[in-house]
Amino acid sequence: TKINPDGSLNGNSYESGDEVNQIRWEFLDSAEYQDTLHYYQGLIRFRKQHAALHLDTSEEVKERLTFFTKQKSGVILFTINGEGVEGETAKELLFAFNASDKAVTLTLPTGEWEVFVCDGKAEMDTLKIISGKMLVSAMDAVYAVR
Repeated sequence: TKINPDGSLNGNSYESGDEVNQIRWEFLDSAEYQDTLHYYQGLIRFRKQHAALHLDTSEEVKERLTFFTKQKSGVILFTINGEGVEGETAKELLFAFNASDKAVTLTLPTGEWEVFVCDGKAEMDTLKIISGKMLVSAMDAVYAVR
């Protein structure tokens, strides 16, 4: 949801013009947006670091993706197999997205996972190590590797 120039809410800004969808570069230096800026910078660094996120064809993506489909409404959990991808340092990458308004507990694939993105933070250093189950906050994402 975005705010229209007249102050009303735009629930579907996909077809709106630049006036609604533009990036307001002048706000990046504002203290109010530093957490958001740092978060996006962390997401970009994470993507650049993982070759498994740079696959060339849809066939490569499909053969490496595993979705865990028994999730609550608004929740997606999947892994990407990184083994054999040139330049990839992780055996497997895990992604959880919770678009619901309540935190959810997810059962993880076997093993220990190093978390780099969670709770509104995106870092290059491990934020925590998890296994078994994980809590994903409302309206949040978790990126982890092993």
